[in-house]
Amino acid sequence: MLLADPEVGSGFAVLTSMPFYARRAGLIAAAARDSGKPVAIVVTPGAAGNPARHAIREAGMICFDRFEEGLSVLRLIADHDALTRMPRDRPSRPAGLPGKAAFAGLVPGPQAESEVRRLLSGYGVSLVGTRQATSAEEAANAAREIGFPVALKAVSRDIMHKSDLGMVRLGLRDAAAVTEAASEMLARARVAIPNARIEGFAVQEMVRGEAEVIVGIRHDSEFGPILVLGLGGIAVEILRDIAVAAAPLSRTAVHRMIAGLRTAPLFFGARGRPPLDTEAIADVVERVSWLAADLGSRLVDLEINPLIVGTRGTGAVAVDLRATLR
Repeated sequence: MLLADPEVGSGFAVLTSMPFYARRAGLIAAAARDSGKPVAIVVTPGAAGNPARHAIREAGMICFDRFEEGLSVLRLIADHDALTRMPRDRPSRPAGLPGKAAFAGLVPGPQAESEVRRLLSGYGVSLVGTRQATSAEEAANAAREIGFPVALKAVSRDIMHKSDLGMVRLGLRDAAAVTEAASEMLARARVAIPNARIEGFAVQEMVRGEAEVIVGIRHDSEFGPILVLGLGGIAVEILRDIAVAAAPLSRTAVHRMIAGLRTAPLFFGARGRPPLDTEAIADVVERVSWLAADLGSRLVDLEINPLIVGTRGTGAVAVDLRATLR
């Protein structure tokens, strides 16, 4: 009766324990299946719920072990439906995007940051000024050309979280500091990940802004490209405050994602802080969402973290990039 109500869009069933557990779980699953609406069924009591899980799967439904997992799935479905059913939010492709011609020469696996930069630059994303170097001496020369202070990063397809291993150094103020940092990185890599291939170094301008934002894409086998947006840097792991939506996205949808974050007041100016350039964030997210849509199932994941965002009207610049392709 509940699911037949036209005012009900989806269902959420939490099955703790009850008499005739497996039989009733099977009946609930059958009712959910026959409704034609998305229903998340959660079975909570550990191994004691295995007979119920079996009955739910026999009815052709999926079950979850955690309350949060079921809610996350329903949230994704709701976001996907909102994007596909609301004509005013239907994304239109920005002018000048290159499309599949930009993907020539890409090979499967983790991408070099230079390849990710090429892709994002082709789609109109602003990037921090970067020079590539193959040795500590070249890195020092590149830093002189850019102008101090600089950031230095090891370039390796085999090291995903470089900062955790000391492979990122910020605010280096002279050539000697760059040379010393590059040598230390090579030594750390040999100890931490002996088989890691260090292809060289990226020397970057030091960019200042008001906040760090993460823009990420994961390709889901059922939903296609799913975009993640939130405060970036280490904040994404600590706060776990992210918005999720199916790509491609309209600017309106991106602004709605930002407004739905728990940390949204930080974007709009809280406690006397200046508001961030949310329009620049929306521009980057829109372009990345179309890149993901164009790559389709070739994309495993793509991440900008951080996107350094300035105050309103001053823009946003992508700093750290990674991507993996099938």
